Amino acid sequence: MKRRICNIISILLIACSASVFSQHSDVRFRRLTINDGLSLSSVYTIYQDRLGYMWFGTEDGLNRYDGNNFRIFRPEVDEQNSIAHKWIEFIEEDNKGRLWFGSRGGLSLFDPHKESFLTYHSSNQEGQHLTNDTITSMLVDSQEAVWAGTMRGLVKINPVSLVSQSVYVKRGDQLASRVYALFEDYRSNIWIGTDRGLYVYTPKASSKLNEHGPVISLVKELAVYSIVGNKKKIWVGSDIGLFELSGYANSNQPNRWRKIEFNFSFNQVEDLYHSSINSSIWVSTDTGLFRFNTHLNELSSVVRTVDVTHSLSIHQSKPFIQGKNGNIWYGTHGDGVYQLDAGGRLIRHLKNDPVNRFSLSENSVNCIYEDNSGLIWVGTFGAGISIYDPRANKFSLYRHRPGDDKSISSNFIWTIFETQGGEIWLGSDNKGITRYIPSGEEYIFYDHQAGKPNSLAVSSVRDIFEDSQGRIWIGTDGGGLNLFLPEKQGFVHYQNKNGDAQSISDNSVREIFEDRYGVLWVGTRNGLNRFDPEKEIFQRYLHSPDDPATLSHNFIYASIIQDSDDNLWIGTYGGGLNVMNYQTGLFKSYRSDPENSRSLSDDIVFDIYEDPKTGLFWIGTNNGLNRFDPHKQLFTRFGLAEGLPNEVIYSVVPDQTGNLWLSTNAGICCFNPYSHSAVSYDVTDGLQSNEFNGGAFHRGKSGKLYFGGVYGLNVIDPEQLPKIVIPKKVLLTGMEILGKEVRVADNYQEQRAGNDSKENDYFLVNKSVSYLDTLILSYQYRFFSFEFVVPGNINAQRMYYSYRMENLDDKWHDSGNRNYVTYANMKPGNYSFQARASLDKNTWSMPSKPLTLIIEPPFWQRWWFYLLEFILIISIAFFIYRYLLKAKTNKLLRTRNVQITEANAKLAQSEKELRELNATKDKFFSIIAHDLKNPFASLMSITEVMHNHYSMLDEDEKEQGIEKIDDSVKGIFHLLENLLTWSRAQSNRIKFEPVIFDLTLMIHEVVLIYKPLAKVKGIDLTETSENELIKVFADREMVHTILRNLVNNAIKYCSQGDAICIHSAAQKDWVCVKVKDTGVGISEENLSKLFKIDAKIKSTGTAGEKGTGLGLILCREFVEINGGKFFVESELGQGTACTFKLKRSEKRTSP
Repeated sequence: MKRRICNIISILLIACSASVFSQHSDVRFRRLTINDGLSLSSVYTIYQDRLGYMWFGTEDGLNRYDGNNFRIFRPEVDEQNSIAHKWIEFIEEDNKGRLWFGSRGGLSLFDPHKESFLTYHSSNQEGQHLTNDTITSMLVDSQEAVWAGTMRGLVKINPVSLVSQSVYVKRGDQLASRVYALFEDYRSNIWIGTDRGLYVYTPKASSKLNEHGPVISLVKELAVYSIVGNKKKIWVGSDIGLFELSGYANSNQPNRWRKIEFNFSFNQVEDLYHSSINSSIWVSTDTGLFRFNTHLNELSSVVRTVDVTHSLSIHQSKPFIQGKNGNIWYGTHGDGVYQLDAGGRLIRHLKNDPVNRFSLSENSVNCIYEDNSGLIWVGTFGAGISIYDPRANKFSLYRHRPGDDKSISSNFIWTIFETQGGEIWLGSDNKGITRYIPSGEEYIFYDHQAGKPNSLAVSSVRDIFEDSQGRIWIGTDGGGLNLFLPEKQGFVHYQNKNGDAQSISDNSVREIFEDRYGVLWVGTRNGLNRFDPEKEIFQRYLHSPDDPATLSHNFIYASIIQDSDDNLWIGTYGGGLNVMNYQTGLFKSYRSDPENSRSLSDDIVFDIYEDPKTGLFWIGTNNGLNRFDPHKQLFTRFGLAEGLPNEVIYSVVPDQTGNLWLSTNAGICCFNPYSHSAVSYDVTDGLQSNEFNGGAFHRGKSGKLYFGGVYGLNVIDPEQLPKIVIPKKVLLTGMEILGKEVRVADNYQEQRAGNDSKENDYFLVNKSVSYLDTLILSYQYRFFSFEFVVPGNINAQRMYYSYRMENLDDKWHDSGNRNYVTYANMKPGNYSFQARASLDKNTWSMPSKPLTLIIEPPFWQRWWFYLLEFILIISIAFFIYRYLLKAKTNKLLRTRNVQITEANAKLAQSEKELRELNATKDKFFSIIAHDLKNPFASLMSITEVMHNHYSMLDEDEKEQGIEKIDDSVKGIFHLLENLLTWSRAQSNRIKFEPVIFDLTLMIHEVVLIYKPLAKVKGIDLTETSENELIKVFADREMVHTILRNLVNNAIKYCSQGDAICIHSAAQKDWVCVKVKDTGVGISEENLSKLFKIDAKIKSTGTAGEKGTGLGLILCREFVEINGGKFFVESELGQGTACTFKLKRSEKRTSP
């Protein structure tokens, strides 16, 4: 029974801790400033239209905000459809979605379909005329008529014709007062508050108020600033107090007008709000906010503030709204914003904190607005817009508030623990411990105090743990293990002692754990310790490099658990995951292997959790989440690719449903270990920061989850988390064609996108993209893109989009956070584009309004072009047939002509060859008939003389005769040799056998042969060479014949005293041989005929030697056969030079 009572008390204490501790959570604002695109920092009015766009009125332009981008409207001199004035203070919307903007320079009507303005000015003619350009109040009544109060009178605008009409009090007496307030009662009467009293407009002739015309004056000589009412009464706020009008609704009762007297003093009533929740009238005055109970006729003060605005706005009253949940939001001109409940009790007083970027941006507030999704938008004086999202603060947040002893001691949290009694203990980096006792809302702080040995050993606390006996153990960073003594409110220190192996192994204690047998395990930066509190003895488990069965690394960071088999699992900082056999004390380690994707992902292990249902282990590391299967001994990794926000996993904390909560460096993630789906939360959801600390996590007995970071503490109740809101319908906000913006033209009526000229940097459509149903695109405009958003959504970075183009896409395509898509080279056809949005990629919004796209085919894909193509193809086929037929005939004729031409060419060539053969034959027979005849005739005459007169001849004459016979025979032999060689060359019967040989040696041999002959004629025959050794690759016999002929010819045509020189030289790729003489030379005429076989050249040597003309022809032919070149240079009377070149051998010639 006692135990049950204790359990009940514990539960109550835990519940108390949850309720009381949560009262101190912070409110976070998001800011919009000129840095985000806002036109000016002072915002005077805020409104959300039916599409979801947010509109902000400033001194320097009207702003439209879609959640991503701003569009600013200002007057344009050359644009008649632009807004009337840039200073906007009033916004209303009629039932057609048209927006009315009141400014200091006129009234503007905005048509969202055409995105154009119709303006009303005092200078305009009838139709769009105002009594004054400064708008002071606006109202859209139940009949959709628009009422605009000005500095001098009131106008009513017909909702159909849009024609304005001035409002008159009597016949010809125009209402010329400043109109502060407009109110429509349940009978459609319009109540008009002015600086000269109260008026009422009664459209129904049966009304008893309509006795003297449609507008009558009820009260004069007071300034009426605000009017509210119900079916029985009207309340009026004025410059002299609050008034009540009753009886106006009952025609049988007289009107009763009275001033309501109070004990509170205030000069004027700035604004009134009638709350139907508790029949209260909220009264905003120059001295603060009051609540008037209409049943009790009592006024109570709620907020006292006397601040005065410094702005130059027309409507200078303090902003006031009642939210959908009944809460009151009241803005002041220097004291921030008050949040009150429906009864007037203070919930929060929100003010600017210069060191907190998530606080209200400015204490002077111009306007407050609640949008359709419940977001509170606060327009400030000089600091832009502050946005409060009640759903964004999903988690309680606790921070240190300087000077407040009811806040935590430090924002830098290392450890959290919820005790059995419901107390919350927090360990900080440098401010010791915060102990929160919920029963008395008491904060107690423990820190190191110099000179007090029983104080906390050091200020840095890394772990706090309560054992089964209720003892609180503190792990410090540098002060060892500390035990809290509640009776003394002090601590006992267990620290490392040099030389004492039974003391704790290190003074930096990171993890404290009690196993199911009551044994305390302490993880430090230098090993694992088993602690016996009774004996105060530590048993150390340290890493030994030589023993793989020891701890793999001594640095134990933040995790020790005991599995269902009693094994201890230890996470180390650099040594991976360790498991210790409880009985043997032996360790097995799991390390990261870069080559094995099924190994542990990283050796830095932050947290370990065993799933009791599956027996699987989940390990948070410095590089991803790991799932370990102990049976298969395999790891499975989870990271960014699997939907986690970050891969530094500090914690793996289960909630009561089995989901795992992971704290990271990019927020917190709720991970389903079975479906592997993940929902991420970041600073916009109320987290202290996106960065959390390793070891700073805890699941309390209450089921709440605690996570600490660098900027405070978050408490999460998984069961109380709001459901993920399904985004509203996605809206198309922009379109580009060929990279050019699509704009709306007021006078453009076609469904087709138009472009007046190539110089225009935009395309025209007949409606805003948000309203387009169908758009026709020419074929050349088939490159386009869409932009889409969820209007009013302030967390664009958290929104996921997908899109689909029907008739092109079979499924929805995810685009992540990218809110645009581009299509290129679309085929002609009909398409339909839609987009949708989601906050978790699981639950999607309704698709956007479909936009039908008709891409017209090019002219070459139209029916008439196909017909032309068919006709053209038939025509081309006919012409091709005719052409081919003619071409075939021409080809046959050309073939015959070619054959005839070739035959003629062959005949001509044959004729030429025959002429050459005939000339050769003639030359040959000429030589035989003439050149052989003369030597033989000479030889016969000599032999005949010697035969007939032999006995009469003396010895000298006989010798001369024999000598002449010898010369004749040699000449005949030389002639026959040339004839036979030339003949063989002509018939290709000479074998060509190139070899490498020494050319200088061959020249020397030829010189030796012809030296005697030259000496007889008195000719100087010499040889010179630029190289000692010249080797060539050629036919040896042919080269020898060339040299003999050239030397012989030179001797033949030289006289006594002449000289012949044979010069040889080795060049880069050639060997050059020149036989030069100083003989008779050759005339220019004969030089051109030297190598023509049919030319008749008569030449005789200097000693009467006969020549055939075959020698030089034979030389040139032999040189060309050897791949060389042959030249002859000569001038009559100056000698002759015959040069031939042969290819060098591969072996280098010696220099």
